[in-house]
Amino acid sequence: MIRYNENQYFKSRRFKHGTLATVITVVFIAAVVLVNIIATILLDKFPLNIDLTKEQSMSMAEDSKDFLKKLDKEVKIHVLAEESTFNQAGNFYYTHALNTMKQCTQYSGKVSLDFINLEKNPTYGTGKYSESLQAGNIIIESDLRYKIVSIEDLFEVTYAETDYYQQNPQISSSKAEQVMLSGIMFVSETNPTEVTLLTGFSEVQGGYSGIQSLLESNNYSFKTVNILTEDIPDSSNMVIIPAPTKDYTQKEIDKLETFLGNNGKNGKKLIYLASYQQGNLPILEGYLETDWGIKICSGVIWETNASNVYGYSYYNTLNTLTGNGYTDGLADSTLPVYMSASRPVTAAFETKSEMKTTSLITSADTCVLQPMDAGEDWTPDNETKQAFTTAVSCTRTKYDSDTNEALESTVVAFGSLDFFVSGALQMDTFNNGDFTVNMCNDLVGKEDNTLNIVPKSDSSETLDITEATVKVFQIIFVIVVPIAVLATGLIIWFRRRHR
Repeated sequence: MIRYNENQYFKSRRFKHGTLATVITVVFIAAVVLVNIIATILLDKFPLNIDLTKEQSMSMAEDSKDFLKKLDKEVKIHVLAEESTFNQAGNFYYTHALNTMKQCTQYSGKVSLDFINLEKNPTYGTGKYSESLQAGNIIIESDLRYKIVSIEDLFEVTYAETDYYQQNPQISSSKAEQVMLSGIMFVSETNPTEVTLLTGFSEVQGGYSGIQSLLESNNYSFKTVNILTEDIPDSSNMVIIPAPTKDYTQKEIDKLETFLGNNGKNGKKLIYLASYQQGNLPILEGYLETDWGIKICSGVIWETNASNVYGYSYYNTLNTLTGNGYTDGLADSTLPVYMSASRPVTAAFETKSEMKTTSLITSADTCVLQPMDAGEDWTPDNETKQAFTTAVSCTRTKYDSDTNEALESTVVAFGSLDFFVSGALQMDTFNNGDFTVNMCNDLVGKEDNTLNIVPKSDSSETLDITEATVKVFQIIFVIVVPIAVLATGLIIWFRRRHR
């Protein structure tokens, strides 16, 4: 009889190898579990995003990342929709917007993101927000203030030429990064710069449509005041007069002077936008000429050289920045600016006491002036070609008696209201947008902390795979690979079993 010796078994090679294999397997499994746990925790805290798009469309700009990393104010982003609903079944632009918001939380521990279903929470925000909330709205807020963004604000849209009533908008690019970052900047800044649009005198409509959105996207607070019935707020840093067609009275002029004087401290700014549609305004434009040395001339500038025209109208002139003011920091100060049907703006004097005027923009020297009363038989052939000034600034300076600090109030006048039309401000072939932001930042002493973010378009390319190739992949990964793994495992097991 063969006697089984337990001591011999525990000393055998089979036991040693088996035990070692078991220990290695257990350690390996434990290591895999531990790595997965750690990876899950780290990915929850530091999400890993790999952008495989051709133009890195899903990646955030470095300037945006830097801003978020330096953010020192708690900011909350509330999306009034379920995450799955907002994502719109994988639509690129909605996915990009959602990804942008998630990256805001990734690059800043101060930013939080949540999703709120308004149908399940119909009273959400009641009494807290003055605006009525709608599904899809995005609320960006801090303990200082809030900003509500609509879905439409996140995208650039276009319409087909046949869509005469613009009922079927097509998303052409995403502005989500710019909108979200500017919103975070706005709610986190302790003292945002306040701009006031003055109305009440039948202002020409439409031409200045883009200035509000441009300034708001660059962290300015924007409000509208009827100067006919209201005073200009003391908190306002700058006011804009958008081409009134009815003349001011002395009462409104006094309000302007009180604002610009600022109780002897100066420091306030005014932007005046002229238009050929205004008619005669002797009180308002007389005040600009007499008190500020800025003369708004009659007539419309007409370009005789087709190469200096945008589009097909000789009124749509391409003008040049003089470089005398507000051009420092521009990426390319040689880019033209767009002026449509501009009136000439000239300096009534260069210097006068505390006043100094500066020419900012000029037309080409191939332009002529069309009189306002020109008849249908008018022709530019008989007019003198010359360059016309189309924007002028005047600064009034006084010095603080105690600190000798220069205290400046400034008025800037543009001959064309359409300088601030949305299309001109958004086109990167014109300097209108960059110059406007640069000018306003300089006027109010605001550091240029704007984020120049390029809209993201869906430039993804499809991977063309034939049906035959798909079947080959299916066979390889569904059948061949699993069988190979199983066979390898059986062979190893069989060999160890019969050692």
